[in-house]
Amino acid sequence: MSSKIGAALGKAALTAALSLALMGTAAAASFQITTQSSGTGLFDLDGMFTTAGPEGHDLPYTLRTTTTLSDPALLHSSANRTAWQDNDASVQVDLEVGGVHYQLAQTNRYVMLDYHADVGGAAYNVLNLYVDLRPYSTGNSASLSQAIALPQGLLPFDATMTPVALSSPDILRGWVEAGIYYSDDVFSHQLGSAIATPQNFSYTLVAVPEPGTYAMTLLGCAVLAGAGALRARAADESRNRAA
Repeated sequence: MSSKIGAALGKAALTAALSLALMGTAAAASFQITTQSSGTGLFDLDGMFTTAGPEGHDLPYTLRTTTTLSDPALLHSSANRTAWQDNDASVQVDLEVGGVHYQLAQTNRYVMLDYHADVGGAAYNVLNLYVDLRPYSTGNSASLSQAIALPQGLLPFDATMTPVALSSPDILRGWVEAGIYYSDDVFSHQLGSAIATPQNFSYTLVAVPEPGTYAMTLLGCAVLAGAGALRARAADESRNRAA
């Protein structure tokens, strides 16, 4: 009898665990976009970071950004353009220019991911990641824009917000631009800028499970562990009776 009860409990536990897994899969997910590029550029961004600079022409650089979209919303959808936006994104920027490392991490940022056909009629599509930033000490707003050219047909417009990993040779070319601004109700003035030409570029988008998904997964593991213990106890009782 105990072995039957243990088996029944084990089956019920497995069913519960599978249900939890399905619930976790169905949970809403945020998305994380990681970009990496390197090349040379013109930099005039003093005041953007806590470290002075960067400033100079034809400087070697490497850039890595991690952007987490917590609640992306569809901004535009058509046959040749799809755009998403998020008003509550977190952004981390790691930039090295001329051997000097610059870093910032900010939350509650506006981000737009815009994928469209080239406006000049070129045989590629453009995927642009725009991030609104706060400069450290100069101006009151800043921006970072990273764009890549992709062969037509490589990434469907309706798949912009789906997991993907892109790098050369899929990325035909890339652009990196940044700016620092002072704006008020009357005018807007640009205080600094950067334009870089990447020789290497990679772009990755992944779905990030909500914290509740991890909790449900752990609970499912606990249920399975409990069911295993019950089955082991039932087996011991059965062996003891047989002895």
